[in-house]
Amino acid sequence: MSRPSSIYRGGTFQARRSLYLAPHDPFNLLDFREISICLQSCDFTASEELVSRPTSQYIRTLLEQILDTFMCISSENIQKGVRNVIREDKTANKSPANGSTQEEDDDNNDPDDAASTLALISLHRGATEFLHTCGINDFTLMDIMRPEPQRIRRILSAIVNYARFREENSVECEKLVSLSEANLEKIRAAKAENNRLQNEISTVEQKLASGAETQAKKASLKQINAYNSKLEEELKKLKRLQEELTLSYTQYREEKSRLIEKLEDQHYLILEAKKDIDKLKSYMHTDFDILNKVIEDLRSNLNEHQQAASTQEQRNRNINISIEAFQIIEQNVKNLFKILEEVSHDLARQNRIADELSKHQDMLEEKKQESHEYGRQISALQRKINVNEEKTQKLREGFNRETERQQQETATLRQEYEKLSQDRATKEQELERTRKEITRYEHMINAEKNEFNIEYKNAEAAVSRLNAHVNLYISEMSKKLEPKASQEEQVL
Repeated sequence: MSRPSSIYRGGTFQARRSLYLAPHDPFNLLDFREISICLQSCDFTASEELVSRPTSQYIRTLLEQILDTFMCISSENIQKGVRNVIREDKTANKSPANGSTQEEDDDNNDPDDAASTLALISLHRGATEFLHTCGINDFTLMDIMRPEPQRIRRILSAIVNYARFREENSVECEKLVSLSEANLEKIRAAKAENNRLQNEISTVEQKLASGAETQAKKASLKQINAYNSKLEEELKKLKRLQEELTLSYTQYREEKSRLIEKLEDQHYLILEAKKDIDKLKSYMHTDFDILNKVIEDLRSNLNEHQQAASTQEQRNRNINISIEAFQIIEQNVKNLFKILEEVSHDLARQNRIADELSKHQDMLEEKKQESHEYGRQISALQRKINVNEEKTQKLREGFNRETERQQQETATLRQEYEKLSQDRATKEQELERTRKEITRYEHMINAEKNEFNIEYKNAEAAVSRLNAHVNLYISEMSKKLEPKASQEEQVL
């Protein structure tokens, strides 16, 4: 099957279930199975389970393999660079003072964390540069630390597209690669020649410096200046040559990019022309009367589908209205729960009052027991002490007053208890009514949800049946058109 190039073309959308063209991406979004097969063909570790459920460790390993394959950046080079950076940082932070020992001890406590962090940042920078070439401009560290399946699917689709494009155009780019390698060899040779001449200049300068110690071997000032002028002229020539080579290399890179883009455009235009030719060939042997009839039928089907779509849209609006009503009911239920919470607080307060009343009743019982004890003591004292009758009378009067007061308090508390009991009964009735109302609302909500699910499933089934009828109609029309086309070819 032909595949469009990596250049984004709005008209190359392929209506497949397994891949679609993202609105902002110049490549097709592949499914996990196709991504796994393509990456395994490139000798990457990529099973379907690992790709569909990526972990941070797996993404780091996969990116290291990809950078090693496509950019020649191995994990060993990354680790070596990290070690060099840490070593330079430690060297720069050293000081002769004794107070630096504590800082060095603190820095040495977590060298692995620093190395891991720098390696992760280096991996992210390399992957960002590579993925920018593939068409991914929003790659972040979170894609490595906490990979999401859909974002990893998009990133790996871009990498597979890049690998396919590179493989398809490798033959056309061989000349450019050989030319670039030849130019690189020339640049290396020029750099080597430049280094050789600089070494010769350094050797001559050292000889001149060492010869200055002996008067016999010392040259005249005029000869030294002339020789220095000659060396400066050669050095200027070499610099001009280096600038020319650099300029030619830059022009070569620009020409290479332009030729690659032109090659991609030509390849895409060829594919589009082939598709157009295939489409025109299928129309060469078509009966226009039948075609017009098919067009009329398709227009009628289109009108029917539009009517069905408008009906479905009206139904969706009604469903949205029902959802808003459900939300209002849910808010009312929340308010009822608040009322229930207030009622429960009132009941708790009533329970506390009832506890206090029971305590007072216990106190009253204790007082009664004390009164009985006093009565026994009085009856005993009356038999023994007749002289202290006034005192006994006073005690009796005080006891009567205390008893009356306790009885009054008991009556008051009893009245309050009866009132609270009545209030509690009223609150419990209100609470029962509220619970029944909540239960009724919940039943209504469940019924509406069930009706919505049934309507949604019926709509999906209707759409599926409609797609099946359209596909059946198209296949039958294709079968009817093919015999006629073959007969016309035989007649011709």
